[in-house]
Amino acid sequence: NNNNNNNSNKPAKANGGRELKKLDKTERLQFAMQSFLWWEAPVLEEGVNWNTMEHAGVSFPEEYEPHGIPMLYNGQPVTLTPAQEEAATFFAAMDPEGMHLGNPKTAPIFIKNFFADFRQVLGKKHAIQKFDKCDFGPIRQHLNEQKIIRKAITDDERKANKEDRNQVLHRFGYAIVDGHIERVGNYNMEPPGAFRGRGEHPKMGKLKSRVSPELVSLNLSECAAVPKCPVPGHAWGDVRHDPKGQWLANWKENINGQSKYMQLAAQSSFKGKSDRSKYSKAALLC
Repeated sequence: NNNNNNNSNKPAKANGGRELKKLDKTERLQFAMQSFLWWEAPVLEEGVNWNTMEHAGVSFPEEYEPHGIPMLYNGQPVTLTPAQEEAATFFAAMDPEGMHLGNPKTAPIFIKNFFADFRQVLGKKHAIQKFDKCDFGPIRQHLNEQKIIRKAITDDERKANKEDRNQVLHRFGYAIVDGHIERVGNYNMEPPGAFRGRGEHPKMGKLKSRVSPELVSLNLSECAAVPKCPVPGHAWGDVRHDPKGQWLANWKENINGQSKYMQLAAQSSFKGKSDRSKYSKAALLC
């Protein structure tokens, strides 16, 4: 009888005695998305992409934490405010031998644009006046040391970091569209930094501003709850209800003044329906 009781408490097995694999939350969500056959869903009105849509908004990078390492000007350490230190750190993070600063064609463009924006952060009366007298070496050394420290983390720390990323993914990485789960593509807001660009971009080196929630507009259905802003003390700039739009959130970046959009991932039903429409039109033209 004891043996029977012990056997009854064991988990059920399948496939020749092997225990069934336990799926984590991400895997369960993946299966849920795969179960939705968008090509069998009711066809919406022309130009309408959804009837209901809800999501958690955008995930923002953490606020800057000053490291307290001074840069040198004319050989002397200079004390900077957190905003000034952050801008200096953006430049120090660039590889002096890399594709931007190590290229004789792009380096002058990058340095000119960076220093013009850096001077605005410093203010006209600041002691730092000429780039040639600036030495970002101490900050660059600090950043390199931090890279080594991050690479040397323990397995437990690496696991904890993964769990933190998964928490962000599970909160911001999915949307519910017309009752089914969809994966969100770019749910992390771009962090501030030095704009790099491609080739000999005329604006490389300029400082990308930190985007605040007040600059972000959300798009969701009227019946959906407006997601709580994840940045304490801030609020979303606008909330819209545009079922003809495929975007979930949008904002304008400061470098080129272009609108940026948070949208569903490439494997979403929006993309599938769009491709089907293109193929159908092409077939009619043949």
